[in-house]
Amino acid sequence: MFKQGEIKTIYWIDQLESHKLETLFKNDDVISVAPCINHQNNIISTQKLETNLYLFKNAYIHPRSSHFIYGPQHDLMMERVTGANLAYCNYATGYLRFHNQTHAMIKNQFRCNKQDAHYNTLYLGGNGVTNYYHWLIEVAPKLLLITPNLLKKYKIKYLILDHTIQQLPSFQEILKLFLKQQQLSIEVIYRNKNEISIVNNLFYINHRNNFVYNSQIKLSSHEFSYVCPQLINKVRDVCLGQANKIVKNRTYPEKIFLARKPESVRTYNQDEILAYFLQQGFTAVYLEDYCFLEQVLLFNHAKFIIGPTGAAWSNLIFCQTATQALSWLPVQISEFSVFSTLAHIVQCDMQFILAHPQDPLNAHSNYNVKLDHISQLYADMLNQN
Repeated sequence: MFKQGEIKTIYWIDQLESHKLETLFKNDDVISVAPCINHQNNIISTQKLETNLYLFKNAYIHPRSSHFIYGPQHDLMMERVTGANLAYCNYATGYLRFHNQTHAMIKNQFRCNKQDAHYNTLYLGGNGVTNYYHWLIEVAPKLLLITPNLLKKYKIKYLILDHTIQQLPSFQEILKLFLKQQQLSIEVIYRNKNEISIVNNLFYINHRNNFVYNSQIKLSSHEFSYVCPQLINKVRDVCLGQANKIVKNRTYPEKIFLARKPESVRTYNQDEILAYFLQQGFTAVYLEDYCFLEQVLLFNHAKFIIGPTGAAWSNLIFCQTATQALSWLPVQISEFSVFSTLAHIVQCDMQFILAHPQDPLNAHSNYNVKLDHISQLYADMLNQN
């Protein structure tokens, strides 16, 4: 096992040609679209990205990290958002305590699980894997790049996931749906966040959709993320196809407000804002009360969606063309581009106003939304329709 407090040289996966087995997605465009705030034009960035299947020998993996130690020298592999300035990026998760652009310090405070050692194992985890956005948009879609022939070719028998995926019903729905879609026969192994798995032959797919898990100093930028339109559209088609088969005889409101229950981590003046939009004919929905496929159809039937920024907006990918959406961004993350990018891909008209945080330096600070600002933008959007 590696040593407590050991300093490691970083090997970025986009530079590790020697570990590449084959290309799953060619060097095609991925995009990032800055949010439209107060009618400003979107900034659209594109770059080329290749997605590959890699093999790492004798790997030590933590189920919630997109990096791992491997090989006889205990080298450290890390994955990054290519194009993002590393001075602003913080990828410290799992056993990685902190890092700069070339080196990282690791910690050894986990139980080591050796029972996975002799398996040919696909690792499907990573930074933020227990978050709905990261799971639906970044991690689970990797399954849609895999075929039964690929598993047979490399004798891959097992799939390692964080145990939380087993406990969250919506996450399980997505996992089973994608495995069924690709006709993949593979045994799933769930591992606890407090343990490290040792795998002799670890197969890994770099992210096709990705954004900086945590940033520092500069809290957001459209350069911090990229999304593949082709992969998003495949996720959309698979989920909508299944939802339309299973969920029957239920109607959904055309105007929905994404409401939060009182125990939410980040709060704002929801009562005031919600009361106004209820008067405008919106229905308050709490997505945690819906199963995954019902969420798919809820967004697919909506014509106007309003709510605070958060993982719930991942469901934008299920919207119909020309759906309208209105949200707000605290000033300190005003360039946060994930949901504006998803909206652009499905041709949803999504616009934002700025909210005013209690702590401008904290991305998760409570904040205030000015009713006159949001009501004016809402009226402008209705007039444009």
